[in-house]
Amino acid sequence: MECENNNIAHNILSTMKASSVAVPISTRINKNEILQTLISQFEPLDFAKMLHPHSSDEDLKAKKVKQNEMRVLILDEILKQAKANNWNLCKQAGFCYLYNGAFWETLSEDSLKHFLSDCAKAMGVKPTIANDYKFVKELYEQFLFSANIQPPQFDRNTVLINLQSNNIHRGKSQQRKSHQKKLKLKLMTVLKTFLEKMFTVILVKNYF
Repeated sequence: MECENNNIAHNILSTMKASSVAVPISTRINKNEILQTLISQFEPLDFAKMLHPHSSDEDLKAKKVKQNEMRVLILDEILKQAKANNWNLCKQAGFCYLYNGAFWETLSEDSLKHFLSDCAKAMGVKPTIANDYKFVKELYEQFLFSANIQPPQFDRNTVLINLQSNNIHRGKSQQRKSHQKKLKLKLMTVLKTFLEKMFTVILVKNYF
């Protein structure tokens, strides 16, 4: 039994090593570095033009952008830019995540709020607004709504083992085949032991 467990452990470790090769360590970037890089990629935006793309420059001067409209536009730009860099941001099951190029990492509420505030300033929002705690709080709540994704649906007969960005997929049919193979080996062992004992009894009887 101990030998069998050792073999199973060895097989799992071998699979993990083989799978991890698909995601080089060099592709993983520190999440703070990613956030700072994203901030540096933003430029001042013309929010009025984004809301009214067909209006003339003269008409745009009379257009006022509400803060709730501004927050939606800011979040759309952040999520679009993050996706373009393959550093997706999302909120799922009450937690906020950042994809670092290899796997998903959690983001604390505090670090995310400061990130959103810095992004707003980089997009041209006045510091007196972007640093206002009420504005930042509502910007954070807008992120929770805009970046929300539904939890994935899993097959109840399938086991998934996450190895950074890869999964080991073990379906029901594979499990059944493995179980049948183990059962067959056990039956063969029992049969072999039974035949050996029977053969020994026959020899003893013939001898006496």
